[in-house]
Formats: sequence, C-alpha cells, structure tokens
Amino acid sequence: MIGFYFRNSLGETPAFEAMNEAIDEGNQRTSLKEIFVEHRKALLICTAIVIFYNVRIQVK
Repeated sequence: MIGFYFRNSLGETPAFEAMNEAIDEGNQRTSLKEIFVEHRKALLICTAIVIFYNVRIQVK
C-alpha cells in the first residue's frame, strides 16, 4: 500500500522520460520474418535448450 502511494505521488526522472520518448519515436513493429532472419542463431539455441530439457525430463 505504501509503495503504491509513493509510485502514484512521485514523478518520473528526466532520464526515464527521455528514454520513453526515444522508444515512442522509434516505435516500429518487428515482423516474424525479420526475427527468423536476423536472430536465427539465438532461436536455434533456445529451441535446442527447450528440446533437450524436455527430453531429459521425460527420460528420467
């Protein structure tokens, strides 16, 4: 309850407001194609981790 009061009564810092404005100005949607093309290695690594984790759990 106290945290809620402070959060609503205090303003944002200038650095945080500037960061939010920069994000809003560059607000672009990322297509699924772009994710697969530009982040292929990360996607493959994450997929492998999930598969190995699930196989390991079911083998036990």
